[in-house]
Amino acid sequence: QQRLHTELVTSYAISPIGMFTLDAQERFIRMNPVLESMLGFNIAQHPDARWTDYFPALDWEELTQKAHANEDVEITAKKRHSSDKTKHFAIRAVIVDKKIEGSLQDISAHTALIEQLRVLAGKDPVTEALNQRSLEEAVAQALSQLKNTPACLLYLNVGHFKNIRSLFGYSIGDALLSQTRRKISANLNVNHELGR
Repeated sequence: QQRLHTELVTSYAISPIGMFTLDAQERFIRMNPVLESMLGFNIAQHPDARWTDYFPALDWEELTQKAHANEDVEITAKKRHSSDKTKHFAIRAVIVDKKIEGSLQDISAHTALIEQLRVLAGKDPVTEALNQRSLEEAVAQALSQLKNTPACLLYLNVGHFKNIRSLFGYSIGDALLSQTRRKISANLNVNHELGR
Protein backbone atom coordinates (compact mmCIF):
# COMPACT_ATOMS: atom_id res chain seq x y z
CA GLN A 1 0.00 0.00 0.00
CA GLN A 2 2.89 2.35 0.81
CA ARG A 3 4.52 1.59 -2.56
CA LEU A 4 1.26 2.30 -4.43
CA HIS A 5 0.79 5.51 -2.48
CA THR A 6 4.35 6.63 -3.39
CA GLU A 7 3.78 5.82 -7.08
CA LEU A 8 0.51 7.74 -7.09
CA VAL A 9 2.06 10.80 -5.43
CA THR A 10 5.02 10.69 -7.84
CA SER A 11 2.74 10.40 -10.88
CA TYR A 12 0.61 13.27 -9.61
CA ALA A 13 3.70 15.46 -9.19
CA ILE A 14 5.51 14.73 -12.47
CA SER A 15 2.69 13.99 -14.89
CA PRO A 16 2.83 16.38 -17.91
CA ILE A 17 -0.90 16.92 -17.45
CA GLY A 18 -2.42 19.40 -15.01
CA MET A 19 -4.52 17.60 -12.39
CA PHE A 20 -6.97 19.17 -9.99
CA THR A 21 -9.73 18.61 -7.43
CA LEU A 22 -12.57 21.08 -6.93
CA ASP A 23 -15.05 21.19 -4.07
CA ALA A 24 -18.82 21.52 -4.56
CA GLN A 25 -18.45 25.32 -4.88
CA GLU A 26 -15.82 24.84 -7.62
CA ARG A 27 -12.94 26.00 -5.40
CA PHE A 28 -9.55 24.40 -6.05
CA ILE A 29 -8.74 21.95 -3.25
CA ARG A 30 -5.71 20.31 -4.88
CA MET A 31 -3.62 20.79 -7.97
CA ASN A 32 -0.38 19.28 -9.14
CA PRO A 33 2.74 21.36 -9.91
CA VAL A 34 2.04 21.24 -13.66
CA LEU A 35 -1.34 22.93 -13.22
CA GLU A 36 0.18 25.45 -10.81
CA SER A 37 2.67 26.33 -13.54
CA MET A 38 -0.08 26.53 -16.19
CA LEU A 39 -2.23 28.86 -14.10
CA GLY A 40 0.60 30.78 -12.45
CA PHE A 41 -0.49 30.34 -8.83
CA ASN A 42 -0.75 27.75 -6.08
CA ILE A 43 -3.49 27.08 -3.56
CA ALA A 44 -1.38 28.27 -0.61
CA GLN A 45 -1.23 31.73 -2.21
CA HIS A 46 -4.90 31.78 -3.28
CA PRO A 47 -6.97 29.45 -1.08
CA ASP A 48 -10.27 30.85 -2.45
CA ALA A 49 -9.38 30.46 -6.14
CA ARG A 50 -12.33 29.13 -8.12
CA TRP A 51 -12.58 27.35 -11.44
CA THR A 52 -14.50 30.26 -13.00
CA ASP A 53 -11.67 32.67 -12.14
CA TYR A 54 -9.59 30.96 -14.84
CA PHE A 55 -11.97 29.01 -17.07
CA PRO A 56 -15.54 29.22 -18.36
CA ALA A 57 -18.34 27.59 -16.35
CA LEU A 58 -18.84 23.96 -17.32
CA ASP A 59 -21.56 21.35 -17.02
CA TRP A 60 -19.70 18.85 -14.80
CA GLU A 61 -22.37 16.15 -15.25
CA GLU A 62 -21.90 16.32 -19.01
CA LEU A 63 -18.12 16.22 -18.60
CA THR A 64 -18.46 13.12 -16.40
CA GLN A 65 -20.47 11.40 -19.14
CA LYS A 66 -17.90 12.37 -21.77
CA ALA A 67 -15.04 11.17 -19.55
CA HIS A 68 -16.75 7.78 -19.18
CA ALA A 69 -17.05 7.72 -22.99
CA ASN A 70 -13.29 8.47 -23.21
CA GLU A 71 -13.90 11.90 -24.81
CA ASP A 72 -11.98 15.11 -24.21
CA VAL A 73 -13.64 18.53 -24.28
CA GLU A 74 -11.74 21.56 -25.57
CA ILE A 75 -11.96 24.79 -23.57
CA THR A 76 -10.27 28.18 -23.75
CA ALA A 77 -8.85 29.79 -20.62
CA LYS A 78 -9.98 33.26 -19.63
CA LYS A 79 -7.40 35.96 -20.27
CA ARG A 80 -6.26 37.49 -17.00
CA HIS A 81 -4.58 40.41 -18.80
CA SER A 82 -5.17 41.79 -22.30
CA SER A 83 -1.57 40.94 -23.23
CA ASP A 84 -2.00 37.23 -22.35
CA LYS A 85 -1.89 34.72 -25.17
CA THR A 86 -5.01 32.63 -25.75
CA LYS A 87 -4.60 29.20 -24.16
CA HIS A 88 -6.54 26.12 -25.21
CA PHE A 89 -6.94 23.02 -23.06
CA ALA A 90 -8.35 19.54 -23.35
CA ILE A 91 -10.23 18.67 -20.16
CA ARG A 92 -11.51 15.46 -18.63
CA ALA A 93 -13.39 15.53 -15.36
CA VAL A 94 -15.66 13.37 -13.22
CA ILE A 95 -17.77 14.00 -10.15
CA VAL A 96 -16.72 11.79 -7.22
CA ASP A 97 -18.22 12.17 -3.74
CA LYS A 98 -19.46 15.72 -4.46
CA LYS A 99 -15.99 16.72 -5.64
CA ILE A 100 -14.74 17.23 -9.16
CA GLU A 101 -11.59 15.36 -10.14
CA GLY A 102 -10.10 16.40 -13.43
CA SER A 103 -7.14 16.83 -15.71
CA LEU A 104 -6.12 19.55 -18.15
CA GLN A 105 -3.74 19.24 -21.05
CA ASP A 106 -2.41 22.40 -22.70
CA ILE A 107 -3.17 22.04 -26.43
CA SER A 108 -2.45 25.66 -27.37
CA ALA A 109 0.45 24.74 -29.68
CA HIS A 110 -1.64 22.04 -31.33
CA THR A 111 -4.58 24.43 -31.81
CA ALA A 112 -2.28 27.12 -33.25
CA LEU A 113 -0.77 24.60 -35.67
CA ILE A 114 -4.22 23.46 -36.84
CA GLU A 115 -5.22 27.09 -37.42
CA GLN A 116 -1.98 27.75 -39.29
CA LEU A 117 -2.57 24.69 -41.49
CA ARG A 118 -6.15 25.83 -42.14
CA VAL A 119 -4.89 29.24 -43.25
CA LEU A 120 -2.09 27.72 -45.35
CA ALA A 121 -4.55 25.34 -47.02
CA GLY A 122 -6.16 28.39 -48.62
CA LYS A 123 -2.95 30.27 -49.46
CA ASP A 124 -0.33 30.00 -52.15
CA PRO A 125 2.90 29.01 -50.35
CA VAL A 126 5.11 31.34 -52.44
CA THR A 127 3.11 34.59 -52.45
CA GLU A 128 0.70 34.04 -49.53
CA ALA A 129 -2.09 35.14 -51.86
CA LEU A 130 -5.22 33.00 -52.16
CA ASN A 131 -4.60 29.68 -53.88
CA GLN A 132 -6.79 28.40 -56.71
CA ARG A 133 -9.38 26.74 -54.45
CA SER A 134 -9.77 29.81 -52.22
CA LEU A 135 -9.88 32.13 -55.23
CA GLU A 136 -12.66 30.03 -56.77
CA GLU A 137 -14.59 30.29 -53.50
CA ALA A 138 -14.10 34.08 -53.43
CA VAL A 139 -15.34 34.39 -57.03
CA ALA A 140 -18.36 32.17 -56.27
CA GLN A 141 -19.19 34.34 -53.24
CA ALA A 142 -18.86 37.54 -55.31
CA LEU A 143 -21.15 36.05 -58.00
CA SER A 144 -23.75 35.12 -55.39
CA GLN A 145 -23.80 38.73 -54.14
CA LEU A 146 -23.77 40.28 -57.62
CA LYS A 147 -27.36 41.56 -57.40
CA ASN A 148 -26.53 43.62 -54.29
CA THR A 149 -22.88 44.48 -54.79
CA PRO A 150 -20.99 45.19 -58.00
CA ALA A 151 -17.90 43.09 -58.64
CA CYS A 152 -15.10 42.74 -61.14
CA LEU A 153 -12.42 40.19 -61.88
CA LEU A 154 -9.01 41.30 -63.09
CA TYR A 155 -6.46 38.90 -64.54
CA LEU A 156 -2.76 39.81 -64.71
CA ASN A 157 0.10 37.96 -66.34
CA VAL A 158 3.73 38.54 -65.37
CA GLY A 159 5.44 39.02 -68.71
CA HIS A 160 8.28 36.66 -69.64
CA PHE A 161 8.01 34.88 -66.28
CA LYS A 162 9.11 31.50 -67.68
CA ASN A 163 12.21 33.10 -69.22
CA ILE A 164 13.05 34.81 -65.89
CA ARG A 165 12.81 31.51 -64.05
CA SER A 166 14.87 29.73 -66.70
CA LEU A 167 17.62 32.33 -66.69
CA PHE A 168 17.79 33.21 -62.97
CA GLY A 169 16.30 30.20 -61.20
CA TYR A 170 13.23 29.38 -59.15
CA SER A 171 14.21 31.43 -56.09
CA ILE A 172 14.45 34.62 -58.17
CA GLY A 173 11.15 33.76 -59.88
CA ASP A 174 9.50 33.24 -56.47
CA ALA A 175 10.94 36.53 -55.22
CA LEU A 176 9.52 38.30 -58.29
CA LEU A 177 6.07 36.80 -57.62
CA SER A 178 6.21 37.81 -53.95
CA GLN A 179 7.27 41.35 -54.81
CA THR A 180 4.51 41.58 -57.44
CA ARG A 181 1.94 40.44 -54.84
CA ARG A 182 3.17 43.05 -52.34
CA LYS A 183 2.97 45.87 -54.92
CA ILE A 184 -0.55 44.86 -55.98
CA SER A 185 -1.75 44.35 -52.39
CA ALA A 186 -0.57 47.84 -51.45
CA ASN A 187 -3.21 49.22 -53.84
CA LEU A 188 -6.11 47.03 -52.73
CA ASN A 189 -8.56 47.65 -49.95
CA VAL A 190 -9.85 45.11 -47.42
CA ASN A 191 -12.75 44.05 -49.67
CA HIS A 192 -10.43 42.99 -52.48
CA GLU A 193 -9.05 39.49 -52.81
CA LEU A 194 -5.82 38.57 -54.55
CA GLY A 195 -5.01 35.07 -55.68
CA ARG A 196 -2.47 33.15 -57.69
